[in-house]
Amino acid sequence: MDNFNTTHVQPFYNTISLDNTQLTKANAEALKQEEFITEIFKANKNKPISPSQVHKVYGKDFSKNVPLTSIRRAITNLTSKGTLRKTGIMVTGIFGKPEYCWVMESKKIHLEFLD
Repeated sequence: MDNFNTTHVQPFYNTISLDNTQLTKANAEALKQEEFITEIFKANKNKPISPSQVHKVYGKDFSKNVPLTSIRRAITNLTSKGTLRKTGIMVTGIFGKPEYCWVMESKKIHLEFLD
């Protein structure tokens, strides 16, 4: 069954030609990263957060040392899935360059009987 409300995204982009066993493990790790990052945004529901800020919290709270590019990939995937929304707010990132912030996407529910 097709679901036209979501976009298919790859958890891990196999640009290094991993074999099937390695790719399965990499995909599982990437999905776990997305779960951790979603939890960071849920805990800060209305606060705009940049990838560098997520990276800092991720390393501290989850004791995981992952590349900033992995954080950015996960945020991009979560945005494509409709979990996060990119804002127009920018902050200075860990490399001294401006970067955008994201927030949890709020689901708008219209209840007709309240109109």
